[in-house]
Amino acid sequence: MSMRLVVCLVAATGLVGCGERGPELAQVTGKVTLDGAPVAAAAMTFRPMGNSGTTSYGGTNQDGDYTMAFTKDKVGVMPGEYFVDIETIKMKKRDIEDLKSQGLPEPPPYVAIPKKYRGADQLKATVKAGEKNVINFELDSK
Repeated sequence: MSMRLVVCLVAATGLVGCGERGPELAQVTGKVTLDGAPVAAAAMTFRPMGNSGTTSYGGTNQDGDYTMAFTKDKVGVMPGEYFVDIETIKMKKRDIEDLKSQGLPEPPPYVAIPKKYRGADQLKATVKAGEKNVINFELDSK
């Protein structure tokens, strides 16, 4: 498994909490698809535009659905404008075999995110305060 994906997944689940108070957070969920098919096992990052806000992390399930997290204990994203990174990692055959030999399930089939969506801040999202934000990313390979 790529070290970058491991770091993203650890960050998504291992962040330190901000206490009971902390900043205002809004729930952010949605679905990631490529040419209409769900993108499973994608690492997601919402990076704030400008100098305000804090990065939030998430990942897609088998159906391409995601929920963003502020910390390991707090679900949500600070209201504001964000650049969105969606990344998938192709596992090496030997890594997949290692998972299987440990009795773990085989990962979902690899789906490559097209180059036009990687970097260059192509994907953006607006998170609104006080409401559930459903933000879908309908990517295409053309």
